[in-house]
Amino acid sequence: ATEEASNIAITPAVLQRTGAAGQERITVTAGALNRGSQPADTTLSLEIDGRVIESRPLKLDAHGAASASFTPFTPAAKFTRGSVRLGDDRLARDNVFHFVVSPAVRVKVVVVDRPGASRAASLYLAQALELSQAPAFDVVLRQMGSVTPEDLSSAGVIVLNDVPVSETLGRQLAAFAEAGGGLFAALGERAAWPSAVAAAVPALPGGTADRTRGTPGRIGSVEYGHPVFESFRAPRSGDFSTARFYTYRQVTADPAAQVLARYDDGAPALLERRVGNGRVMVWTSTLDVGWNDLALKPVFLPFIHRVGATLASFQQRPPYMTV
Repeated sequence: ATEEASNIAITPAVLQRTGAAGQERITVTAGALNRGSQPADTTLSLEIDGRVIESRPLKLDAHGAASASFTPFTPAAKFTRGSVRLGDDRLARDNVFHFVVSPAVRVKVVVVDRPGASRAASLYLAQALELSQAPAFDVVLRQMGSVTPEDLSSAGVIVLNDVPVSETLGRQLAAFAEAGGGLFAALGERAAWPSAVAAAVPALPGGTADRTRGTPGRIGSVEYGHPVFESFRAPRSGDFSTARFYTYRQVTADPAAQVLARYDDGAPALLERRVGNGRVMVWTSTLDVGWNDLALKPVFLPFIHRVGATLASFQQRPPYMTV
């Protein structure tokens, strides 16, 4: 050591995912910290799978920090190893930062509409799902009666958008959930579920609650400890009570079901039940603007994203961990 020691240390990298021309691109931004009392110059290099693909010069003030972004790259392998490395100095162990990235996992979502339903019936839902990035969803629209065995075997999530379900399809969907799939049922005016397969859903649909006269219904409470709503726990992160509900289905909840959200009169709005290795959720109103205006509120987009991610059992793989 000397009386005037100098050292430049790497700082953690930030990875930003974007999409371009059907490919996923990752932009790496990293920086360095000058721990000495004199200005310093160094080189910041990005290595992918052990090969340097780009270098950037970096100027650092005394006791200062600076950062640089590299040209976006496309991860080719399932586990693509990367490193950001500084030029050599007397303390080498803080000159490199390692990370691992993987191509985004896309989840297939099959949205089932009733025959003859207009495209607007699933417009808000489909557009919300297509905008999600973590995970990315591939949305397939099907009419009741055209759901194929390939849909059931390849889908991560199936959405029943106000459709009457036959006993045959109900048993198929129950097997889909037991095998680890996610099932989401929106109960509009025409929705029905066979009582013979009642054990596969958290609630069976009943009559309708009419709130068109007087004060519309509101979401009165949500379970913030559940993965669907935990991102809304912080102040100013989204207010479900601003949405107005004019009609919703009354349901008979199974004792094993968990009520995740209720209206202001105490009636269930969102219910969940674990079925085998999968999850089944029931939403007691529509996903368009027919019975409510939730689709027009800012919370609708992140709400649908969280529902899809939860039902798909999606977990973002961390690019690095601090040891």
